[in-house]
Amino acid sequence: MNTPYKENFRVRFNEADATGLATVQTVGNWLQEAADQHARTLGWAREQLQARRLFWALTGLRLVLARYPRWRETATIATWPSGADRLFAWRDFEVTDAAGVALGAATSAWLLVNEVSRRPIRMLPEIAAAALPRPRALVHDFRVKLVPPERAEHTRRFHVRRSDLDVNGHVNNVAIIEWVVEAVPPESLGAARVTDITLEFQAEALLGDEVIAQAAADPSDGGKLFRHQLRRAGDGRVLAVARTEWSVA
Repeated sequence: MNTPYKENFRVRFNEADATGLATVQTVGNWLQEAADQHARTLGWAREQLQARRLFWALTGLRLVLARYPRWRETATIATWPSGADRLFAWRDFEVTDAAGVALGAATSAWLLVNEVSRRPIRMLPEIAAAALPRPRALVHDFRVKLVPPERAEHTRRFHVRRSDLDVNGHVNNVAIIEWVVEAVPPESLGAARVTDITLEFQAEALLGDEVIAQAAADPSDGGKLFRHQLRRAGDGRVLAVARTEWSVA
């Protein structure tokens, strides 16, 4: 209970891209799985919260990667509760290789949501009390809102498929990560890949929705920093805002 939860993940064939490296979506899936498994040991997993008609909703994520693991390489995710306030709980992550060398770090913000009203509740005191007394893996203030692109230099449209949904019946956060990244055309980046991604999740996307993913480069950063916004085509509702930095890593 007083140490981070750790789980090993091997980069499988379908989790690597054409360069032989894991994708950012793969790492996102690892974070999600490790968080769920740790929550289960603490008594806070989805099936354990169902008795209270509650579920977790991810509202913010920042992931920084210094190096992507290779196909067949094993990486370790360490994760722990890192604090809470009246509404939000934070969970941090460290990513290391088999030798214990740091590959990256992440931090995340979560709400507990009533499954009937779909509204957040006050954070449970036992969750707030479970934060480990250790340095944060990554410091990020999710209260500082991301700036959406002023104009859409790049636009892609996605239709929500059954395979995009998670057990809560809405689009999984890793699908959102994929749409954010895929909105930037490869010819804009060359060999660069995402090394820093921050996301704010603002609303649910459901089966059958059409999602418009927009991106624009920040000219002050030499074209390697992009701002993103995802909107639902039907009503224009903003689903997520994101910021990505790209480099050869």
